Amino acid sequence: MAARYVGSLADFLLLGGGVVASALLLVVFSRDPRPGEYEVVLKERRPPVAALADFLSALAHRDFLWVFLGRALMILSYFMVLMFQLFILQDHIGTPSGVTPVEGVATLTFINVVAFGVYMAVDTALATLVPPNPENAARDLGVLNIANAGPQRARSGSFCGEWC
Repeated sequence: MAARYVGSLADFLLLGGGVVASALLLVVFSRDPRPGEYEVVLKERRPPVAALADFLSALAHRDFLWVFLGRALMILSYFMVLMFQLFILQDHIGTPSGVTPVEGVATLTFINVVAFGVYMAVDTALATLVPPNPENAARDLGVLNIANAGPQRARSGSFCGEWC
């Protein structure tokens, strides 16, 4: 969508104005609690190993572990195949006559994005049903987010990035 606004300054300013207007509406009409309006809970400090074990304790529950593994494997496989769409299209699917490889990849990308969005919406809805302890649901969904970010990082080749 953004590429549509590259050629015209007026269109670019329209897009930028829409972003700024949306941000201003969000700031004006959203209300966050002010200091003193919410309860602060202080927790005792624990050794890092104990804190990590507590953080990952949700993986000890079978249903949560299956959701975690399923999401991690799905994300890993999706991002491994994503970069090879052109080769898959040319070598295995084939392009109809009159369709350029760029148009074919654009169409395939659109289909992938829609299908992946539907999958993630349903998967997230189902994932909210399996946290083992409702009091720690936010923490458990944070652990589940490792299944989103971990495979993407693993596919890029290094978990420590530029620092290794």
